[in-house]
Amino acid sequence: MITLEKAIAGILAVTLVNGFFSTTMFNEYKEMYSDKIERLESENSELRDELSHYDEYGIEVDVTMYQPVYPQTDMTPNITADGTRIRISKASQYKFVALSRNLLKRWGGPFDYGDFILLKGAGNKDGVYQVRDTMNPKWVNVVDILESENVVNASASAAKSASSANASSIIAEKNATSAEDKLKKLDEKLSAINKTIKEINELSEKITKDSEDASTAAKQAMASSVEAESSAKTASKSSEDAKKSATAATQINDTTCSFAKSAQIILNGIVKVQNGSNSGTGFHIGNNYILTAEHVVKGASGVIIKYQDGELIASNIIKREPESDLALIKSTKIIETTLSLATNLKNNTPGTVIGAAGFPISVDNEGSVTKGSLSRIFLEDAIETIQTDAALNPGNSGGPLFDECAQVIGVITKKKVGSTIEGMGYGTGLTTVKEFISELKID
Repeated sequence: MITLEKAIAGILAVTLVNGFFSTTMFNEYKEMYSDKIERLESENSELRDELSHYDEYGIEVDVTMYQPVYPQTDMTPNITADGTRIRISKASQYKFVALSRNLLKRWGGPFDYGDFILLKGAGNKDGVYQVRDTMNPKWVNVVDILESENVVNASASAAKSASSANASSIIAEKNATSAEDKLKKLDEKLSAINKTIKEINELSEKITKDSEDASTAAKQAMASSVEAESSAKTASKSSEDAKKSATAATQINDTTCSFAKSAQIILNGIVKVQNGSNSGTGFHIGNNYILTAEHVVKGASGVIIKYQDGELIASNIIKREPESDLALIKSTKIIETTLSLATNLKNNTPGTVIGAAGFPISVDNEGSVTKGSLSRIFLEDAIETIQTDAALNPGNSGGPLFDECAQVIGVITKKKVGSTIEGMGYGTGLTTVKEFISELKID
């Protein structure tokens, strides 16, 4: 990938070769970048102060652990205080916590069920958790981490003992993560610009050393002007080609389209979406955006994204539209494979081969693909809808419908079931999906 700063540096170097090698010109560019660096450093400093503020004014708590077993919970240990059902054997994977009542909004605290918090200073328990449960009224300023049954030293007595408790700070994840993300981007920009200035300085020194005088340098520059102009065009084209290559990484040449090739590409781009005890499928569409079905994330402000490498990432829901059954999630994990939406539906003829991908409820952590045909495309309450006979099961919701060229043509939403019904699955169509994400800038 050619960054903006690198592209500027390349074009700048070519332009200078095509000019008069004036030291004054170099100084002007250096001053321009120096001003930019000063602004970035100031912004960088402000963000670091902001992060310090979070640390300074976080809430000091005791961190304990509990298991979903009686008497550490009530008589329904598989159901949290907000009604979320969990699998007891895999409790640790949810990254859920219970808060003492003084920390919850209904008792005057700052947090509500569904909010994400960041624990810092708790050793190997540091990280982002979701608030799903509450504690006995006798506890004050305590965060209780949900663990599986087989976790060592997580008994009721050990979990509540003073020796196992660690002082920690609760920080609202949304704000802290936002500041850290901005800071990271500023650091990257600052580094790139410093590199550009270094390259300009090195070029300036080389030109000064190799040129006997300004006149000779000017003649040499004019003699190579044609070559320099060609190089500038090549540099610009390379930058554009790199960008196109990045956005088309998952596309297949029309002449080599096949269902098998498409299926493998699609599988690499899907993720499992966990909303409490419920789960569905989502897929990356660029810039860390994940598209899924709205009913998969219904009732939640955030969900857990489970990647195929086993990593769990707490992520926020940034847009939802129940009418079209579409939702958009923002993840913090960067992956190489993003799925491309089709420019248009090349073949809408009934019988056209299409595929469906996702994480059916019977499959634990492995994505699967089913092959079927396009039955019809129709409008349902002004929502473009695709009908297919591809096999769909609970857990597939939110996954992509795709063509033989690995292009996404819809999002899986529902199926009809009944003793006399077979092969009637549905998804929100390409036109409606594009309208839903139209305001996003996705590379």
